[in-house]
Amino acid sequence: MRLYVRRRQGNLFKFNAKWPSESRSDIFMFSSQNTDNMIRSFGTGVPIWTAYEVFVLWVFANGWVPWLIPIIHEFHFYCIHRLIRSGGTAVTGSRYQNLCNYINIL
Repeated sequence: MRLYVRRRQGNLFKFNAKWPSESRSDIFMFSSQNTDNMIRSFGTGVPIWTAYEVFVLWVFANGWVPWLIPIIHEFHFYCIHRLIRSGGTAVTGSRYQNLCNYINIL
């Protein structure tokens, strides 16, 4: 807040010297980045989350939960196992990677 809202450093370390609130841009819808971000978030995020929630509620209502839980478990196990074995960015070169390799050898 100190650096951006109150602009304590001015343009000293800014890559782009323009402040978004002072200069309108034709790149964004309605010439505002905030409005553009809200429309894009609500326009894409809300329908996707609504479709996911409708699917989950439909699964619960039709009694598919006993079939769906093992599928989710196996899919999750597969994804995490692939991440560990491929040396994902979160665990590369760490003690955790060495521990996983040791466990996989057993």
